[in-house]
Amino acid sequence: MKFFLGIIFLFHSFLSFSQTKVDSLRSIWEDASNTDTIRLDAIHNLAWYGYIFSKPDSAIYYAQLEYDFADSINNKRRVSNALNTLGVAHWLKGDLTLSINLQEQCLALRKEIGYKKGIAATLTNLGLIYKDQGNYWKALEYYHRSLIIKEKLGNQKSIANTLNNIG
Repeated sequence: MKFFLGIIFLFHSFLSFSQTKVDSLRSIWEDASNTDTIRLDAIHNLAWYGYIFSKPDSAIYYAQLEYDFADSINNKRRVSNALNTLGVAHWLKGDLTLSINLQEQCLALRKEIGYKKGIAATLTNLGLIYKDQGNYWKALEYYHRSLIIKEKLGNQKSIANTLNNIG
């Protein structure tokens, strides 16, 4: 019985910590006295780590705030991050067509600014979405394009993940 109560206590503590973290990120975002970078980090983390896998609609809301703010200060890399989050959230919701559109916008922007690691990640995302659509040849095309960039960057873990996707 003590073990069971201990598990419940730990689970409750984890949930409290998670809500505290979400509340903290929201407070950082809402405090206009913070630097743009700190605010963008907070809103991005709120969308991605706070909500994307549990409440994708909330992730979409916060990613749109991130997009609008980053766009207003002409921070293209952060705009691309928001587009990526929006694309993944819509993918998780099952709207694959919108997800592809958002990922393609993200890819174009990342190419424009020369963000190689981001380009590789977006190509992988597109591969995953096409795989979910059942378009395996197109998925393989995107995985291979991603792999070439990842090999040039030399990130072994990322290369392994892409090879796993290809497999």
